[in-house]
Amino acid sequence: MLDLLFRDFGSLDSLFLSIQDIKPDNIGFYRRSDPTCTCRAKSRDRCRCYTEIPKLFDFGLAKEMKPRYLKRHPSHGDGGPPSAPTYKLTARSGSRRYMSPEVALGHPYNESADVYSLGVVLYQVSSLVVPFEGYSLNRHEDEVLRGGDRPDMSIPSRRSVASKTHQVTYDEYVDSDDPVFMAENLAMRTRVVWPRSLKVLIDACWHDDMRARPDMGGAVAMLDSCIAELRGEVSGRRAGAKKGSAKKAQGMTQRTSHSMTSDE
Repeated sequence: MLDLLFRDFGSLDSLFLSIQDIKPDNIGFYRRSDPTCTCRAKSRDRCRCYTEIPKLFDFGLAKEMKPRYLKRHPSHGDGGPPSAPTYKLTARSGSRRYMSPEVALGHPYNESADVYSLGVVLYQVSSLVVPFEGYSLNRHEDEVLRGGDRPDMSIPSRRSVASKTHQVTYDEYVDSDDPVFMAENLAMRTRVVWPRSLKVLIDACWHDDMRARPDMGGAVAMLDSCIAELRGEVSGRRAGAKKGSAKKAQGMTQRTSHSMTSDE
């Protein structure tokens, strides 16, 4: 889903648009009916012959980056990496949780602010945990926007996850009133299957310095690598499982054959 969205955003670069309100609530699906129906449903509503296409909607806060809005970012003369042009656009535009530091703090910005938002969305989708949950405005500004704090992105080993979570029963997890405990537990279980390249991508997208973030085309290429790596790991595990099953079946066959020979 997200790879299609990233590609759509990449196609918007030539329009010099800053979307400014990228968040899960503004992502939906359009069902495109297949040319022919093969499920033989009795009504159109029950037909399963369609393709779900992710769509971003609500462009009410989108801004065109026009030359007359050009303004240099105050910290981009510090000898750091080269920067793309920035624009004096609406400050604090969008949803706070997904808002880049430069937008929230009223600095000039560009389309890389959308890359930051996509990084937060990508983390949320990949971890199944809403980041910065329970943060007040002051805490979010001090710790996240100014301090650079981000959720834990370390990828634990399967053994360590098993040792830390086997003591927590399902009932204890469901009945828990501690959102921090529930979020940390769930995030740890989901990160264990992350490819390393996914962590690199999210870290790059929500970097404090907009100059260090990839452009949308670069983010698409990095996401493609994540998907390829994840598919390779899944295929490898399936191949290993099949090989193990084959060896087990072969062993059972040999034992059965030996047993029949002994009986004779």
